[in-house]
This record gives sequence, C-alpha cells and structure tokens, in this order.
Amino acid sequence: MAIKEAERIQAVYAEGMRLMQSGDGEAALRKFAQVLNENPKIAEAHFQIARLFLGVDRLEPALHHAQQAVRLRPKVMDVWRLLSEIVMVLSDVDQRDIFRSAVDRSPLERGEKAALKTSVDFAGRTGPYQGDLPANVVETFLPKLEASQFAAAEQILRDVVGRYPKSAMAQNGLAVALLGTGKAQEALPVSEKAVRLDPSYTEARLNLARVLVALRRAPEGIHQCNLALRSVPGSVPALLCRVECNKALRRIPEVQADLKRALKLDRKNERANRMLLSVLVEAADYFAAEDLIERTWTPKNMPFAVAMHRAKILAETERTEEALAAYTEISRTFDEETDLAFKIADLNQSLGNFSAAEEHFEAAMADNPDRGEVFRLYLTSKKIPLDDPLVSHMEEKFNDPSVEAQSRAQFGFALGKVYEDQKAYDRVFDYIHPANALQKSTYNYKVEKRLALDRRILGAMQRVDWSNATVRTENTQTPIFVTGMPRSGTTLVEQIISSHSRVAGAGEVQRITRMAVELLGGEEMPMRPPSEIPPAALDAFADNYWGHLRRLQPDAEFITDKTIQTYMFGGLLKMAMPKCRIIVVKRDPRDNLLSMYKNVFPDGSHLYAYDLKWLAEVYRSSEEFLAYWREVRPDWIYEIQYEDLVANPEEETRKLIEACGLEWEDACLNFHENERRVNTLSLYQVRQPMYKSSTRAWERYGDALDELFEALGPEYAPAAE
Repeated sequence: MAIKEAERIQAVYAEGMRLMQSGDGEAALRKFAQVLNENPKIAEAHFQIARLFLGVDRLEPALHHAQQAVRLRPKVMDVWRLLSEIVMVLSDVDQRDIFRSAVDRSPLERGEKAALKTSVDFAGRTGPYQGDLPANVVETFLPKLEASQFAAAEQILRDVVGRYPKSAMAQNGLAVALLGTGKAQEALPVSEKAVRLDPSYTEARLNLARVLVALRRAPEGIHQCNLALRSVPGSVPALLCRVECNKALRRIPEVQADLKRALKLDRKNERANRMLLSVLVEAADYFAAEDLIERTWTPKNMPFAVAMHRAKILAETERTEEALAAYTEISRTFDEETDLAFKIADLNQSLGNFSAAEEHFEAAMADNPDRGEVFRLYLTSKKIPLDDPLVSHMEEKFNDPSVEAQSRAQFGFALGKVYEDQKAYDRVFDYIHPANALQKSTYNYKVEKRLALDRRILGAMQRVDWSNATVRTENTQTPIFVTGMPRSGTTLVEQIISSHSRVAGAGEVQRITRMAVELLGGEEMPMRPPSEIPPAALDAFADNYWGHLRRLQPDAEFITDKTIQTYMFGGLLKMAMPKCRIIVVKRDPRDNLLSMYKNVFPDGSHLYAYDLKWLAEVYRSSEEFLAYWREVRPDWIYEIQYEDLVANPEEETRKLIEACGLEWEDACLNFHENERRVNTLSLYQVRQPMYKSSTRAWERYGDALDELFEALGPEYAPAAE
C-alpha cells in the first residue's frame, strides 16, 4: 500500500473514532465503511463497525464484521471478547458451535480459549427468582397475576409496594398488573424502577421490554431483551420476548430466526411452536406451517388456535372442502367463543359463493357488533341504501372513541363504500380521510425505509450490464409474474391468464420478493448485483421457489404469481428462470392510488397506502424501476394498460395471452366464470364481466385529492387535463 494511501485511510479511521467518541455513531459508521471500501482487510474498522452495530442491536451485521475482525487479528483477545458477546446476545446454538470451533483453531493461550468457550455457555433458563419479599406476601398477589386477575392484583400490589418500596419483585409485580389493565404509561416508571433495583432480575427486564412494546417503543424493548441475554445467554423467555418486539416492528426474518433459535434450545416449547406457526401463517408460508403442525401436534392434542390455523392453511392452499369441514369440526370440538362464522363467510366470499357468505356474515355481525372488519368485508360484495340500519350502526361505531382504532377505521372504509355506491360522492371522504388517519396511527411505519430499500435494489440492478448478462437456458421453470402497483388491475389480469387451460393461478404468493432480497444480500447488508451471484445459488433460488409453486399447483404447466413487487427484480428473475414471463399492469395513477386509499390491505402490508403523499412517493419509485427495465431490456417485460384492457378487452387479451407464450383460448375472455379462489380486494370485481366504471373515478371527488395530485406532479393536476 502506498504511503499516501495508508495515511489517507488512517486519517479517515481517526475521524471515525472521533465521531464515535462524540456520540455520532451513524457518521462514524460511514467513515469506517469508507475505510473498508479502500481496504477491506483493516481489522480495526471491522471491529469498530461491529461495536457500533451491537450498540444499536443490529446483531447480524455486528456478527459478520466481528468474524472478519477475528479472521484478520486472531491473536487479539479484545476482538474475540466482542465476538463472544455478540454470540451470547444472538443465543444461536449454531453460531455458538462455530465460535467454539474457531476458538479451538485459534493461536490463543489455553486459558484464554477456555475462558472464551465458557463465556458462551447457554444457560437456557434460570431458576425461579427468589425475590426479596416474605413468602406469605408473595402468595397474596402471585396467584392473581398467574390467573390474569390484574385489577385485583394491582390493588394488593399497591399496598405491597408501599410497605416494601425497595423490593424489585414488588415493583415488577405492580408493573405487570398495570400493563395487564392497559395502563402501560403508568407501568413504565414502575418497571424501570424494578430493573434499577435489581439489574440481574431477568423477568423484570423482559417485562420492561413488553411495556415498551405496548408504548410503541419496540426498538428499546429489543435492547432490554439483549441486555437480558448478555446476562443469561440462551434464555428462551428472553428470545421469545425479543420475538414479540420484532413482531411489533414487523421484522419477519428476525422473528423467524429467533423462534428457530428458541426451538433449538427447547424443541418442545409450546409457546415457541405456537408463535412460529402464527408467523409462518402470517407470512403465507403455508406448507412450512403445515409441516410444523404435523410434527408438533396430533389431532387429539391440537389446541384451538392451532386447529384454526390448520383450517386457514387448507383454505389458502385451495383445499376448500377440507377447510370447510375443518371449521365445522372446530365448532363441534371446542367451546371457545370463536369467529367461525366470519371465517366461513370469508372463505365462501373468496370462492364467489356470495349468497352463502351473506348468511354467515350476518351471524358474524350479530356476534361482533364492534368489529369493523366483518362489516367492511360483508359490504365488499353488497350494496345497501343509505337508510339501511347497518349504516346508522356503522356511523355510531365509527364516531365512538371507545371502539378500538383499527375497527373504527374499518367502519370508516365501509361507510365510504356505501356512500360511493349510492353516488353521494361529496360524503365519501368524510369517512375515507379519517379512516386512513386511524389506520396510519396504529402502525409505526416510515415510508423512508421502504424507499431506501427500493433504491438499494435498483442500485444493485443498475450495476449489471444487462446487454451482456448471462441468461442460462437450461432452467425450465415457467412462472408468469403478474406485477404492478396494488389495485392496478393485477388480479383481473391474473384471472384472465389463469382461465387458460395450461395455466393455474397461485395468487399473491409473496415468497419471491423475500427470497430475492435475501439472495441479493438482505435488508441489512450491502446488496450485490445479480451478476455476482454464483450460478449454484441462482439454481437453488429458482428450484426452491418453483418447488413451492408446484406444491400449490402440482398439475399446471404454467403458474401465475401475482406478488406485487416482482417488477423490482426483473433481471434477477430472468437470470434465474429464463423461461419466466413478466407482465406489468399499468393504470392511471390517480385512479390507481385512489383505489388503494379507499381500501384496507391485509394486516401489515402496503402500509404506505394510508397517506396520500406516501402513495405518490412509492408510485414514483415503481416508475423508476419500470423506466430502467424499458431502457435496458424491454424484451423482458410486457406492459398492459388497464384502461386499454377495459376499453378493448378482446384485442388486449389476445396480445396478453400471446405475451405469455400461450395459444389463444376463448375461455380467457370469460375470466369471470373461472372458479378459482380469489383472496384479494378485487374478489368481487373479477367475478363480473369487464366494466369501465372505475376509469377516471378520481374526477368525482373535487379537491379531496389535491394532496395526491400535488405529490404526483404537475402532469397529473386536473387543470393539466
């Protein structure tokens, strides 16, 4: 290395150290990353980056950089100690074993090796907390806490805390009771005091994490879990508490990783297995969920919640009759008050059995008068007059602050549809605007994170010379990706294509985008361009994905996947599966984004849709991707304009079917007769012949959408028409 270059790197490193010591970790991180860009073999930079990542609880990148530092400086004990601390906080059995093997191979002294290996012993659990209260006092409140009788426990514990103000156990018990009665804000200082009184009290620290989650401060909750794991590595309760925190932040990969860690430590842990099952179902990983059920529970010992998940899995994987039979069996077997009527109604509605669905929806509404979701879904396929008693009921609930916020939002969206159906357009946004505000307020979502990920993915794609990219021909997978913005017409287009005799529709599989991000390097690590991905990894990616589709549709030659964001990964998909087709559905963004803003998406998805400016920003991001693919490989995507499709259905459908590499079949014009299950917001529309009434719908609403038009840009302002 030239002297001047070494001096420059040393100066950048010194500036990073100064910034880190002044508390500006983000700026320091950028400086150390700059050092590694110049020379990736600077162990000190890896070490400091690992420290910074550990300090902000980003464990996977911390692990990566600490491992690099150890590889480069295997004789430095401080580097090994940092790596051992990260392994302790991760509490990952596999990483522990890798660490121990690396220690054995290291040039360290025998005593140093022994100390390091001992440091990552996983206790797995701690003994019961002995506390600092007399046993007879503990017996006055502990049974009530264990029975979830929180109000009664609170009364007792207030007296106990008064008599024993320095008891960590009493303070923690009161915090648990307060949280149980919904007083999270009041519980916070009590919980913090319990931890201050006894920092080694693991349960108090985990309860503080739960209080922080309840206050929407989940990142701080994660930090408390990590502090607990530093003291008790391998603690399954601490891992499951971290799962709760990450779940609140919708960090699904982290949730799944921690659940797998917990189950490696305690394979039969009932709570961990149930949590993993719930996460797999929410992530639409239905076959993995079904495998977990079969491994863990028998029909005789299957709990109610597991049975409900199993019925949902059957429904989502097109085993409709089995799903209906499963719900019927649940109603005979369990006494729990359930939402079976709602589940059966939802299933029938998705199959187009609207009359059967209506009967069950009516029962569900009677059982759940405060649950807005039931009313909204009921009205998805039904129009009612403004003087219908349901309207006054929904308005009462919508305006009742005692009704849960998300439920009020659902009532608002339902009322917006009622007024729109009756052409009372001047009233629609009296409900839609506040309903979106309620939805937005219930999530800790920042659109900037989504847009930053978009930029990183696009940046990875732009680092490839696609004109010379190697696209292998031996892979035979034949997915047809139908992609575009939500509510752009993707469900309609998939329904048309899947009406072909050689095609089966898999719906919105979701799996492919998660797999693609992981293949590129993941959300936390620098993304590599697709051209740097080894062929074996591309093959494994394609085989894994196509194998999943084949389990969903085992007999089809072609399978559609309507996962929305696949337009981002066009080149990667063509490299991995050269026979795939990518169909992009376009729609006037004013109609497209209006339709999104008027609707509710499945819990946790498309959270940017509840803010007009965010909608415009995500739309512009999608346009950047499409403009890029049009420029570099227009032959890899086929764009269909929704407005053209509804204006000239036969002409556009014929071109669409040709673009899919299929011969023409008249059934594609009769898509509304297709009996496949549809589980999207368009489930009613695709059961009807094609219509034009949803074009230029934005013109009905006057200035209610001015914020959207302004965010989209002057070319979409009404005056520009």
